[in-house]
Amino acid sequence: MGAVGLGSFAPGFPSALDVPSFVRVPAAPGTSPELGIPTRSGFEQLISWAPEAHWVKAFNTITTDVLDRRRGHDPLLAEWVCTDQRDAREAACRIIQELGFAPFFAGGPEAARLTETGGPLQRLEVDVQDAKDVLAEALATIH
Repeated sequence: MGAVGLGSFAPGFPSALDVPSFVRVPAAPGTSPELGIPTRSGFEQLISWAPEAHWVKAFNTITTDVLDRRRGHDPLLAEWVCTDQRDAREAACRIIQELGFAPFFAGGPEAARLTETGGPLQRLEVDVQDAKDVLAEALATIH
């Protein structure tokens, strides 16, 4: 059985969380593949408009007052990163670390729906040491 790597980029935390390859981000709530309605996150829609761009999604789940209060304080606040492009992920991770947060890879563009409005990671304040468990729970609770 193959595995998909998910995990933290924060120093001192695991670099990969091995998830069985059959685990996929579920369809977005309120969509119907049976009716031919495409299931996409807002992030995937942006990518479809400019597929040649190097896209990354981050800093969209927490309010600015939480970011201000938690910046650089231990335990570091996890900041979800969604992309399938290595260079975009590396650039976002550097920025997130420089701003005093812990980047945590949530998955490719399809995982962005977890962080978007109505997703289980939206407005959720997560310490980096808990991020792996919170991400696994988010993946398990979406139908």
